Amino acid sequence: MADAAPPAPVGEATMEDFSPQRVSRTHRIVLDAPPERVFPLFTPLGERAWVPGWAPRFLWPADGAAVEGAVFLTRAAGELETIWTMIAYEPGRRVAYTRTTPGSRAGIVEVRCEPHGRGRTIAHVTYTYTALSARGNDFLAEWTEAEYRRSIDGWETAINTHLSGDPLPLQD
Repeated sequence: MADAAPPAPVGEATMEDFSPQRVSRTHRIVLDAPPERVFPLFTPLGERAWVPGWAPRFLWPADGAAVEGAVFLTRAAGELETIWTMIAYEPGRRVAYTRTTPGSRAGIVEVRCEPHGRGRTIAHVTYTYTALSARGNDFLAEWTEAEYRRSIDGWETAINTHLSGDPLPLQD
């Protein structure tokens, strides 16, 4: 006879009550440098150049080198620690990560770079999330297409500011 699952604490939903949501969004940005200059900015070390407060903790390799299988952790305001694994690395073309925020959501992040005109790059940025809990479903409900585009357009501004040599504006 199989063991029965223990009852859920009063007020908490059981896994049977949970129906995970899944959302995928893609947006493209135009960057003012060729792919060979832009692409490294999408690696864990490269993001430090244009993302204020980006401070990954490297587990493997310890030096933060961009290699398939690299694992690192991040923490954002109001979030639990997020676990990242680089699952694809094609220098100059494509990088992809899995990312899991325990108790909230799991996802895949992919950035594909392609040449665009004279010395520019189009970067296609795709995030796909699957909720791991009601909290994750709440996150996805607020993660609208407009919010996603606004966020990725912010990447375009920050990266192009970095590429132009202008200092990034100070964050409050």
